[in-house]
Amino acid sequence: PSDRKILFDSVLIRNIYPLKYSCCLALLMNFYLRLRIGELASLSFSDFDLTNKCVRITKNLVKYYPRDEEGRRSATMQYIISDDLKTKTAKRVLPLTDECIYLYEKLLQYHHDMNWKSEFICYDGTDVIMSRSLDRTLRRLCQLCGIQHINSHRIRKSYASVLHMSGIPTRVISDLMGHV
Repeated sequence: PSDRKILFDSVLIRNIYPLKYSCCLALLMNFYLRLRIGELASLSFSDFDLTNKCVRITKNLVKYYPRDEEGRRSATMQYIISDDLKTKTAKRVLPLTDECIYLYEKLLQYHHDMNWKSEFICYDGTDVIMSRSLDRTLRRLCQLCGIQHINSHRIRKSYASVLHMSGIPTRVISDLMGHV
């Protein structure tokens, strides 16, 4: 089986990483959404429109250092959800596949079962899951599955490659990926 199938079966059937189940579901969802990791970390349930089978990408989780008037760091690194995306065209609406909707519903049900009230899909019971934590979880999940490490950028790149090899015009691929 492919690494992707091993990963999906390990999470959905075997629940190989129960401590990070919510995070794992969000990461699996990203195989269909192909978002930048900060975009995934900032997704909320209200961004999804199941009636029209689409998701709106409008924000990004960014890290920054507060600075004083002279530009020196004045505090430790902080994270915020920002409306500023990487490019002007990064605000976009993406179609949802049936598989992605299935993962969304599993994630919604898990949040309900855990009695979590957060609006964010990347939530661990106490706080929004940061992009760095998503990357670490993906790395650990690959280790637990015994497969080569897959990072979030590779998920995006492989999706673009598949679209390109399928004859999808470059402009459409760029729009889906949120590129200029």
